[in-house]
Amino acid sequence: MRTVRGPAPEPYGTGLFLVRPDGYVGWTGDSPATLTGYLARLGLGR
Repeated sequence: MRTVRGPAPEPYGTGLFLVRPDGYVGWTGDSPATLTGYLARLGLGR
């Protein structure tokens, strides 16, 4: 995974986004803590 900081395209709004390698948004949220839970549910958590 790599981190990219900067403004998202305007239609996305504000927040955090996990973009899959195929370009689709796989997750959106307001906190990295919720991303951790999402990744754990997929078996990808640490």
